[in-house]
Amino acid sequence: MTSLQALGIGLSASVATGTVLLAAISGPLRAFIGTMCPQPESVGFWLRFTVVMLFLSPLFVTVTFGLPASDMLRAIDMGELVQRSVSSSLVGAFMAMIGIGLWISSLTRRLPQPATQRNVNPNEFWGDKSKA
Repeated sequence: MTSLQALGIGLSASVATGTVLLAAISGPLRAFIGTMCPQPESVGFWLRFTVVMLFLSPLFVTVTFGLPASDMLRAIDMGELVQRSVSSSLVGAFMAMIGIGLWISSLTRRLPQPATQRNVNPNEFWGDKSKA
């Protein structure tokens, strides 16, 4: 197996992982970013940024740590290479999700908390006095 074939396997595993993640969180992520960002330009930027990170993080970890050196490719069979590519892609996806989760949690901590509202119906607070 050549290093170009190994890179293709790693790229395929990373793109598949990113696609599954994007399909899983795109709806809720779009809604959340829409509520957090006041301008449509910022919504578009953060959605594109998140999509890029969902695809680049698995690819970076797979290419950097999942693919063996070219001289070791002869000793590794196809199954092991696919297993290394998929597992490193999942580690990269996990790191991307941790980063997105930390980013979202930092955004939600900055939001002002809604003020607690008092109950305006006195009968619900003190009880119904007309039945006494």
